[in-house]
Amino acid sequence: LHGVPSFLRAVDLRSFHFLRRIVSAGEPFDIDIFQAWLGDVEIYNKYGPTEATISATEYKVSDQSYHPLSIGKPIGRTQCYILGEGNTLQPEGVIGEICISGMGLARGYLNRSELTEERFVENPFINGALMYKTGDLGSWLPDGSIAFHGRKDHQVKIRGYRIELEEIESVLNALYNIEQAVVMAVSDHNDTKQLVAYVVSNELVDSNSIKEGLMLLLEEKLPEYMVPSIYVKLDKLPLSPNGKIDRKALPIPDIFYKQKDYVAPSSVLE
Repeated sequence: LHGVPSFLRAVDLRSFHFLRRIVSAGEPFDIDIFQAWLGDVEIYNKYGPTEATISATEYKVSDQSYHPLSIGKPIGRTQCYILGEGNTLQPEGVIGEICISGMGLARGYLNRSELTEERFVENPFINGALMYKTGDLGSWLPDGSIAFHGRKDHQVKIRGYRIELEEIESVLNALYNIEQAVVMAVSDHNDTKQLVAYVVSNELVDSNSIKEGLMLLLEEKLPEYMVPSIYVKLDKLPLSPNGKIDRKALPIPDIFYKQKDYVAPSSVLE
């Protein structure tokens, strides 16, 4: 069975005793999915963009897996690089952009020459080869596999702090009373970004109880500037037609609408 993590969470296929292998790709894989499927089923976490024929790395998940979970080592005839500024190779544990080269690489984007030139560049390590700049962030793990750290464009800057949204999501998704969580940086009427957490939970009743219940837990694990100030409870996260979380479809919290109409103070105290 090949599916995205959102699908694997939503469907209980354990009654299908003939199932022997699950391949998860398309979204960050959480260890709770593996724990729910403990048994005779092999589970692989796979990574790769469409521009690299989807499959670039693969990792067999186990209860001894690294955290954050590895996306594995490059498959045959594929080269992966973790690069910093100026195409410098990043050492173990240092985050950089994941770049891919090899036989599976596309030639570029149809009728989009500028984007092709931006993303498909000469491989500085192999003469005559192309290299695709994925826009994904990763780092090398001690065993030579890769840890995925989210998107470069999911990195936001709030009040001078550079924040990885996936890092907050990882902490939220690890909490016992949260089924799923997504964090977004939403601009208010002053064009100031605020962190908004969208959560799915059967235990926490409403957005207020979620805020009260989660902020103290998050403050124990994250610095203050990474703790979301607004929480929205959803029955389920919106999905795109291919089953991935559709961030653009997440609702804008009411508080942002209420703040748009400015009311001047009517007294000295106000």
